[in-house]
Amino acid sequence: MIACSRSLLCYAAGALLALSVPIVTSAQTSTVRIALHEQPNTLNPLVSTQYDENYLTEGIFSGLTKLDDRGQALPDLAESVPTIANGGISRDGKTLVYHLRRNARWQDGAPVTADDVVFTFAKIRDPAVPYVSRTLYDAVVRVEARDAHTVVVHLTHPQPDAPYELFVAGQNGEIVPKHLLEHVTDMLHAPFNGAPIGSGAYRFERWDRGSTLTLRANAMYFGGAPAIDRIVVSFVPDSNTRALGVLAHDFDLAQIEPVNAPAAAATHGMRVVSIIQPYLLYLHFRSGVPPFDDVRVRRGLSEAIDRTEIADKIYLHEALPAAEIVPPESPFHVSNTVALPDDAAARRDLDAAGWRIGPDGYRARAGERLSIVITCIAGNATNLRTAVELQSIWKALGVDSSIRPLPTNLIYDPQGTLARGDFSVALVNYDFPLTPDRSSFLSSAAIPPNGFNYGRLRDPVLDRLMADAHYTLDATRRKALYAQIAARIAADVPVFPLIWKKAVFALSTRVDGIRPEPINSDLWNAAQWRLR
Repeated sequence: MIACSRSLLCYAAGALLALSVPIVTSAQTSTVRIALHEQPNTLNPLVSTQYDENYLTEGIFSGLTKLDDRGQALPDLAESVPTIANGGISRDGKTLVYHLRRNARWQDGAPVTADDVVFTFAKIRDPAVPYVSRTLYDAVVRVEARDAHTVVVHLTHPQPDAPYELFVAGQNGEIVPKHLLEHVTDMLHAPFNGAPIGSGAYRFERWDRGSTLTLRANAMYFGGAPAIDRIVVSFVPDSNTRALGVLAHDFDLAQIEPVNAPAAAATHGMRVVSIIQPYLLYLHFRSGVPPFDDVRVRRGLSEAIDRTEIADKIYLHEALPAAEIVPPESPFHVSNTVALPDDAAARRDLDAAGWRIGPDGYRARAGERLSIVITCIAGNATNLRTAVELQSIWKALGVDSSIRPLPTNLIYDPQGTLARGDFSVALVNYDFPLTPDRSSFLSSAAIPPNGFNYGRLRDPVLDRLMADAHYTLDATRRKALYAQIAARIAADVPVFPLIWKKAVFALSTRVDGIRPEPINSDLWNAAQWRLR
């Protein structure tokens, strides 16, 4: 109780300090308006699970590094990205050194120091904190502060992708303030989560729950005060409503569906940008629960799906059929060969599993009908159309299925539908990094709350392959290991990749500098945005 009181007092003091620091003002406030899919549950990167949460926190917080719109690592709080050439990575690959910018400050005026990085890592490892990318830090032995502005990361194994995976803004480890959070005992429900204080280009100003969130330029930002005074984010779950807002010039930046792109492109003052991104739409099977504890059922349902038709018909060619879970842009992508649908093979597998067609045209076993529920995202027209397409395909096989649309924030909440395992098959999406490691997605150690292994897959062989691939420095051997991983996933079907979606953005021509980022957040360079 004493610790909780101290945390509240500390946070309140920080909030008051934040009100006293310089803010950007002008005779006429400049504002950029953004539409996002869903309202966040939290603005604390230690407990965030949704894409839209990561989107917002990258504007408020900083990592040691960040990714640009080409997926390349850039310095953020660190003065440079560590490499062997610049001495930031040791010759054996087991030690990384980051030198922090000396002018970096928290938005309440306190300096950002190496102690904040050490504290952030301690919270990532804290079992009481539901940090979902914890498995990416499995090889980290310790993080130490050599001095106030030098951070040293020690690894058990070389981790070739470390600068792209560890302490990356918007992805796997934005740095949080020790002085405001060190006494918090319940990180999931901390007051900080609704009114955070970070070190990024924009600071939190206002959150009208269910409607909008306003960010204000941080005049103390180490990268220089942003030119845009405010960013107002509206939460618009329905894709058609977002598109109508674009046509009405209510938004300067919005991700829209392919079907809405022609109208947006024809709107005066708007332009449309389409980017292939590592955004995977996939089926996640609850593999330990009947009927999906039988690989023949998972395989049978998957074999009948025409991924090319989904990409072309539902996504209007603004998607690529997915052959595996490593994106085509990655050098560790194995194959673009997508298997054609095979209804005969699907029927054989379902028959072999004991689910046979009855007089009513539906499959049953021991008097029980094969009935499944497809959990999908509400308000997303293409996602729902894909679910309807799957329902039609499976009905032709004699499978009875229904659709359960749920809001994104309920699906991806740390205590939500996927984390609880409250589904049989989920039609969901994930924005993967270009780095190939998928341990936080499929390893036994990544079962919630420690990762995104929502299907509760436990496969020791896959665990070993992923660990070996993640830590080896030999690129040829890594490529071979990821080929084995892809083959095992294709055979056992714990997940079934459908399409790599192209992100379609509507952008106002009145704003310069917006470079949509295909993995994490378009706010990665918000400090460089300008009004024309």
